[in-house]
Amino acid sequence: MRRTYSVIESIALELEMACRFVSANDGPELPPEAAAISSQWRAEGEALAGPGRDWHWHLGAAAWLAGVLAEPDYRNATLAIRELTAEEALDRLSRLLGSPIRSDLTPAEQLADEAARWMEGAYGQYGITLAQIPGERWHQELRAELTRMTRVLKGGDLHARFWLWLDQGYFQYYLPWRSARAPHMEQRRRQAEEQLAIAGLDWLSPQTPVQTYPGLRMAVERGELELACWIDPFGLFDYWHLVPGLLTVTVWPPEQGLQGFRAGAEAVSVGLKALADPTRLMIMRLIRRFAMDNTEMAGYLGLTRQTVSVHTQILRDAGLIETAQHGRQASHTINAGEVERLCVDLMRFLDLRQPDGR
Repeated sequence: MRRTYSVIESIALELEMACRFVSANDGPELPPEAAAISSQWRAEGEALAGPGRDWHWHLGAAAWLAGVLAEPDYRNATLAIRELTAEEALDRLSRLLGSPIRSDLTPAEQLADEAARWMEGAYGQYGITLAQIPGERWHQELRAELTRMTRVLKGGDLHARFWLWLDQGYFQYYLPWRSARAPHMEQRRRQAEEQLAIAGLDWLSPQTPVQTYPGLRMAVERGELELACWIDPFGLFDYWHLVPGLLTVTVWPPEQGLQGFRAGAEAVSVGLKALADPTRLMIMRLIRRFAMDNTEMAGYLGLTRQTVSVHTQILRDAGLIETAQHGRQASHTINAGEVERLCVDLMRFLDLRQPDGR
């Protein structure tokens, strides 16, 4: 089989990632306009998405099922997805996978279930081991996300509301920012086409999955998977998207993405380092309700006042406590908002469910 490489722009993948960035209020390069997004528009998005880790609508999967994953034009791509029904999507997926259509499930239910099970099986097929999550929670979460996708297809209960909401966000907030990125993306597209023609897969960065996972690379080299190099506007450096027969990867310079990756890790590590001491954790608990000064805490903990002062300075530098001066005495209180932010940032960095269940 012949190896197939292509360089694409995908508005569906862009919108999928933009929704996730805005819902989390961060990202590799969150559009500046996101800060100006009206609270009403954001609230409507949260109401549409419902419980979940983020606004993950799997628009890339929907676009692939509609045959427009490599479509850069918003109108062309979204029109095809809007006109796709769950029955049509299930028919295409079932024919590709060779699975019969069941009568005991609705088309939307079987589509979400088949897609989730294929994704899990594909990872194993290419030698990618999933994290061991008790109770098949990963499958359940993925199936719930894919079910959400079916709800915006034609005939789905969120169809009209979702596309009205997305149209507003795209034209009012995303498009102006995206237009400013277009020249840089075109430059990256030309470079990717030239380098792929010369060096093939060896040109891709070490963070690309075809370099990280030998099974994926072999599948691409054997022609079992087509490789699509996605020119994204966000500066993603290790994103990839897998559907039957097609692997999509980003091709931005790895050093740019790694810089942001390291910066995010360092920001979280400052707070974690401040908490990585049992004495400082005890201090945090002591002042969780009432303010205390160093002398009071020293007596309670059986330490010298100087030792407590060193620990409170570290916590204050990390922003985890607040200090108020009363004459010659300084009293400390916990900064609950900063502690909560640190916990949320850690969960987001590890791509885990946040404490509030989202």
